[in-house]
Amino acid sequence: MRLATFAICSGFVCSLFCLAGLFVGCQIGPAVSPEEAIAHYVAAQRLKDDAALAELAKAIQADPSCSVAHTAIGDIQRKRGNYELARRAYEAACAANPYFFRPHYNLGVTYQTLAEAAKVPEIYEDFLRKACDIYLRAIIIQAGDYDANLNLSACYFQLGKYNQAEQYCQAAANLDPKRPEAFTNLGIIYDSQNRLYDAIKAYKQSLELDTHQPKLWLNL
Repeated sequence: MRLATFAICSGFVCSLFCLAGLFVGCQIGPAVSPEEAIAHYVAAQRLKDDAALAELAKAIQADPSCSVAHTAIGDIQRKRGNYELARRAYEAACAANPYFFRPHYNLGVTYQTLAEAAKVPEIYEDFLRKACDIYLRAIIIQAGDYDANLNLSACYFQLGKYNQAEQYCQAAANLDPKRPEAFTNLGIIYDSQNRLYDAIKAYKQSLELDTHQPKLWLNL
């Protein structure tokens, strides 16, 4: 199955000066330059590995809210297998732009990967629950994404939440009925609940779309 910070101004005097800044237009903190950030982000697209990371770091320095730069860092770190660094980058991207689908989806995938590597059951389940939460947010942003629904279903299944697993797996199947994975997973979900006739039907639907599935023939 596919497994498919904000600074708080302390002190009354500081608070007064911060408030005064709203009226007199004083600049607090370093200047933000979205244009410079995008220029560094574009430059990073022509580079690889450490050189790209260096340009992306400059992009974030120019504009800490540059979501695409945080996302690109997450992509590089995930490819390198640095999943904890990837998680931090994707979380920063999601915080910078709560309506950007891609870092939400990639963060969900990263949590699933971290769950697979976890050796302690409590940590495994915690990562899966976090993956569920972030996939749900991703689906709110882009309800019609097949993979997000399928992966969310897989996380719920691994947590033993079969009703939710079935709900989102069926949603994936409805979104793209020409792809076999959702029907395969539906069969596994039904099989795990001893709903054998439903499992047989789902397995056959998957095999009609792709007959080259040895494990599925074995399940059937």
